[in-house]
Amino acid sequence: MNFISSVYLWLLPLVSVPLLIYLFNRSKLKNVDFSSLIFLHKIKDDSIKKINIINILLLLIRTLIILFFIIMMARPTYNSFYKSNTNIDAIVIIGIDNSISMSNNINNNIKNTIKNTIEPFNENTKIKIITLAKNELIYSGEKKELNLNSIKIKKTFKSINMESIKKIIDNNTTSLNTFLFILSDGQKHLFSSTVNTSDKENFYIHYIYTNHEKENLSINQLDINKSILLPNDRFKISVRIQNNGSVDMEDKFANLIINDIHIGKHYLDIKKNSEHIIEFEASVPDYGEYLCYIKLSDDDILEDNKYYFTINIQEKINIDIISNHRNVYLDNTLNSFNMNQKIIDIEYHTLNTYLDKKIDRNILFIIGMDNITDDLKKKIYASKNFLHFKMIVIPNIDDLNFNSISNFITDFNLVKSNRVIYTNNNYIEIKSTHINDYFFSNIYKNLPNRNIKIFNYIEMDSDKNTIIRLANNKSLLNRFLLNNNKFELNLLSISFNLESSNWPLKGSIIPFIQYLVVDKNLLEYTDIHKTLEKMKLETNSKIISPFGKSILFNRINQNTFLNELGFHKKTVGSDDSYFAVNLGEDELLSEYLSYDKLAEFLDKKITLSNTPKEAAKYVNTVIIGHDLWKVFLYLILILIFLEMFLTTIYIKNDR
Repeated sequence: MNFISSVYLWLLPLVSVPLLIYLFNRSKLKNVDFSSLIFLHKIKDDSIKKINIINILLLLIRTLIILFFIIMMARPTYNSFYKSNTNIDAIVIIGIDNSISMSNNINNNIKNTIKNTIEPFNENTKIKIITLAKNELIYSGEKKELNLNSIKIKKTFKSINMESIKKIIDNNTTSLNTFLFILSDGQKHLFSSTVNTSDKENFYIHYIYTNHEKENLSINQLDINKSILLPNDRFKISVRIQNNGSVDMEDKFANLIINDIHIGKHYLDIKKNSEHIIEFEASVPDYGEYLCYIKLSDDDILEDNKYYFTINIQEKINIDIISNHRNVYLDNTLNSFNMNQKIIDIEYHTLNTYLDKKIDRNILFIIGMDNITDDLKKKIYASKNFLHFKMIVIPNIDDLNFNSISNFITDFNLVKSNRVIYTNNNYIEIKSTHINDYFFSNIYKNLPNRNIKIFNYIEMDSDKNTIIRLANNKSLLNRFLLNNNKFELNLLSISFNLESSNWPLKGSIIPFIQYLVVDKNLLEYTDIHKTLEKMKLETNSKIISPFGKSILFNRINQNTFLNELGFHKKTVGSDDSYFAVNLGEDELLSEYLSYDKLAEFLDKKITLSNTPKEAAKYVNTVIIGHDLWKVFLYLILILIFLEMFLTTIYIKNDR
């Protein structure tokens, strides 16, 4: 016999209490002297013996009542093989992996799988069906009342891990025998942690492997070969497609669609457990935002057959410039974008006029270090119009150092800087092999010698914030991310004139400045695992989902996850834009374990089956515990009635 709550066995010494009370009462007997012995003959020897026997029986019964009560509290059990026709001392839990990878199983096989899994259990057995995504209970009741046709299983876009299984185990510890069947397809990320079952004596966990014949392609990476794009520029989009299925895929295709126009098509042959990269070449005619997606041919999992993204050629860039005088070279560079359409709008300010205006533009050029003040910092940081504010600082030719930057960066006062002037036709060049930015590196990596000449600049040592270095390893461009990454400060070491450098006359200055002022990434997309707050949306943004659901983003719902794939419309004030939402990497990049490999990742107490019928056969080999506490409860009740009966007889005999 085993005990579930063996701690109560420490109370066993209490069974001696009736005996102690009996002995104590006997020791209190007193001799009473009678004046006459006339009454003694009335007491028969057999009556005295009868009373003694009743007392002994009462003592024994009371001792047994206490003993049986302690044993009942300790929950005694005995073990035997499970037999469906007699045993109902079990709870059966079906844990369904309802992630997107299980779509084919959920749509076609899941109800039959559940039916075969619970087949060996008694009709009165309690059944629970739980989805692993949110531990949602979708059925709880006896097996005979289960109508599988009424079961609705919602698929989730979020990934599922072992924490879901841990919650099921922790929430179902009251039953003596619990059978947990996990229906899943062997995705490796499910086993990011382990389940400790060492203390679960009567908890039987069974993993039913459902990843059989399945066709599935998914897109796990998408990139574009340009960071800056003008209308009618040709660009290439590379797409990495993975075969997540269990069979080789032939005669499949991938389409590129931009603003509902089919741009290109590729035919695919991809072997199982492999991937293939294809390229689409395209162009767009105008500035603006384009809604794009790659569409794969249909397979067993439709939800990952589209990959959404946006291409944004910014059609309006509003720039403020703080300067004590207009800079013709900066003007000409910025206005070069306005050849066919006015893209750049510039407003010049002095420091005082800028401090007096409302900040309604998130790109600010500052020419002259005397315009970098603490008041300017307070003004910018107080503005809540933008999550991303970009400031480009260019020194005047008569500025001697960068000391005033310490108004924005506290520890910058430790940085040494001083003006260096080259004479006699001497100069310094860009160190093109040490550029810490992919786009800038592509511009300047193939520069011919003596192309960009620096004659006069403010020298400062390079550090972790340096993006472009000079040949002497001093800084040309530093980038600082401030105010929780909401504020970007770019610091140039040259002045924007010919006394400092010949760069303002070079064609490469145009993509350089364009890259600094572009407010968005050219190609953008996000995944469904990011909260609204992590997507860096502006407060009070109105979001319309692909199915028309409206959300007003604020601090209350900043931790909300989106639950729809596709293009979401975002409205801030009167400005509309879109962002694309796709499945997370756990689903798109998922690795599926083979049946043999899966056994290496499972806890030793978790049994693995290839089919639900195998799992059903396993049930009849399990030795389960049978709870005996009810038996001892009935015995206690019988003893109590017997004790009451004997007590009544004792009282009658005692009169």
